[in-house]
Amino acid sequence: MFNEVLFQLSHLEGETVTTQNIIVISGVLIVNIALAVIWSNWDQIKIRLLKIDKYVPYVILLIFLSVWIFVFLIYKFPVSGDVKNFFIPQGEKVLQGFIPNRDFTSSYMPLFTYVLGAIYHLWPNEYSIGLFFTICLVIFIFIFSWLLNMILPKSHSKVTLIMLIGLLNSVLLILGIAYQQDECFILMLFSILIIVSQKKGDFFTGLVAGLFLCLTKITMIILLIPLYIFAKKKKFFFLGWGISTVLIIGYFITQGFSPMRMISGESNAIVPPSLITSFHLIPGVLKVIKINSNIVYIIAILVLVYSSYLLVKRKNLSFNSFPAVLIIIWLIFLLFSLKSLTSYRVLIIPFIPFVLDKFIDKQKKIPYSFAIYCSLVSIYMMFYEDWGKITKLSLNYFTLSQVQQTHYIILSVFELLIVLFEILWIYLALKSITSSKDEMKDQ
Repeated sequence: MFNEVLFQLSHLEGETVTTQNIIVISGVLIVNIALAVIWSNWDQIKIRLLKIDKYVPYVILLIFLSVWIFVFLIYKFPVSGDVKNFFIPQGEKVLQGFIPNRDFTSSYMPLFTYVLGAIYHLWPNEYSIGLFFTICLVIFIFIFSWLLNMILPKSHSKVTLIMLIGLLNSVLLILGIAYQQDECFILMLFSILIIVSQKKGDFFTGLVAGLFLCLTKITMIILLIPLYIFAKKKKFFFLGWGISTVLIIGYFITQGFSPMRMISGESNAIVPPSLITSFHLIPGVLKVIKINSNIVYIIAILVLVYSSYLLVKRKNLSFNSFPAVLIIIWLIFLLFSLKSLTSYRVLIIPFIPFVLDKFIDKQKKIPYSFAIYCSLVSIYMMFYEDWGKITKLSLNYFTLSQVQQTHYIILSVFELLIVLFEILWIYLALKSITSSKDEMKDQ
């Protein structure tokens, strides 16, 4: 079956796989395999890298900016549809006095469009928004380095390793920089919020969390769950978050902003890959799920609430388990969501190596498993963008042409593999928390 698909893939009319696709796939595999080799041989490599340890964030910075220059200024890769069709036009409208979800529909929280408008106003060029997202990633490099030093204060060499694996994989390079995903902005804000939670009180952290939520999109509320779990005074965190959120959203409601219009834009779409959307492989099931989408979201919320409750009930949960808790909460959301954008993985990818590295002594293949996962996510994004218009969760698979059938099969295989890997990451994250707790008991 697989060989037949590959044969069809290479002989289909209409350039199923372009030269650009081949270049991207080759680059993705080279980058991820190289990182896996570094990870697997870290004990031998770290002695050399530790000599330039303090320069690693700056090296990553140069790589990110070089990738952006190559992709857009040299290769002339097109600006993404979201930037051209939504981000720039909506940013211009709010600066002209229009209100989001009153005068135009947006799936983002109200302040997000004002940020985009300000960026585009500073540099009225189609590259401005994408460059801004790349700069957000650059800022995240240094915040992430600071975070890792807080989590791993006695293992400085591991900071360098996890920075390399977490930041230079193909997911951040392809999805974050090349496809200009707004998750880069969310990732930066979220990392700042983690630092605030460790430096300031829970009430102030909640206030900032509410502000940042209103700067991004409603789904970021899921990212606040780990912060709530680690808050010492949870009521104060919730109170601060509630005050800033209600004040900002309340103001925009008085101006005509419709929260339900925003939420419906987020909840009505069906976008893979997730455990729920994988049911499109069973004829007729996805149609039933779509009709009962509200029930699906209720189930997802219940699973998240129950998972959060179990984590809250855990005693002696130290801050070095934060990446594991984040992975559990965010990936459960992705698995049970009808809208599980591939780009949502940008928000979790940098943190996964921290957890996986705890098992590398017993599981030598972990670096290559992570390399495969990153490759699947990156290549899937590319093919979904190229083929998505004609294969997007088709309910009439057997009426598709031969070309479309091949696209459908390839995308479906990628979706299933991504879902299986994410279930594995949740399992390992849970196991790492249990291991940490056992170690504390032994001590």
